[in-house]
Order: sequence, then structure tokens, then C-alpha cells
Amino acid sequence: MNKYRNIFQLFSSLIQIAEVIAVVETSKIYKLGSTRTNKGFRLRHGSDERVFRLEFVSSHDFTDGEFLKWLETIAIANVIAPTLQDVERKEAELRDASNYQFKDADVDQVSELCRFQE
Repeated sequence: MNKYRNIFQLFSSLIQIAEVIAVVETSKIYKLGSTRTNKGFRLRHGSDERVFRLEFVSSHDFTDGEFLKWLETIAIANVIAPTLQDVERKEAELRDASNYQFKDADVDQVSELCRFQE
């Protein structure tokens, strides 16, 4: 089996815990709820990375077993798990982002993105 087939089989499992690396544009515009988008997440699971459309990503809680499997996967891949300080820093970034005051340039950019809406 080649490396790429292994990556796709890894990510084809129904539930995987993955690290969000980046928000990216995908090649396909698709419906997400009541809107249309071409955004996706670049996700890392162990040492493997792949882009997923948002419609295939869940924010549901994961089980202890899924978490332990993720820890095992990153250990095998020699990937360092996030520290408590990493998690706290990310929480602060998300909190700051949710309190962000939009400027005119931001509104213009969002207006451009709205062209994907039905």
C-alpha cells in the first residue's frame, strides 16, 4: 500500500481527533447550513495532514478512548502533545477573537465572501 492510500484510510475513519492547522480555501463551493462556502480546515492527525470541508468536521465531545487513541497516534509519530499553557493560550486567542471590533476593511472583506450565499 502506498503512503497516500494509508493517509486517506486513516482519515476515512468515522471519528478521529485532529489538530486544526489552518483555515484554507477548497476547490469546491458547497452548502453549509443556510450559506455557501469554499472554506475548509487543514487537519493534522499524528504526522498526517489533510484538508476537510467544514461539513465533515464536528465539534462534538470525544470519548476517553478516542483521546487515548489520539495520544498513542501522536506518540508513534513523535509529535509533541499540546501543553496546558498551549491550550490556555489558544483559549485566550479565541476569547480575543470573539470580542474583536470589526473595522470597515473587515466588513468589505466579509461582503466579498457573501457572494457565495444563495
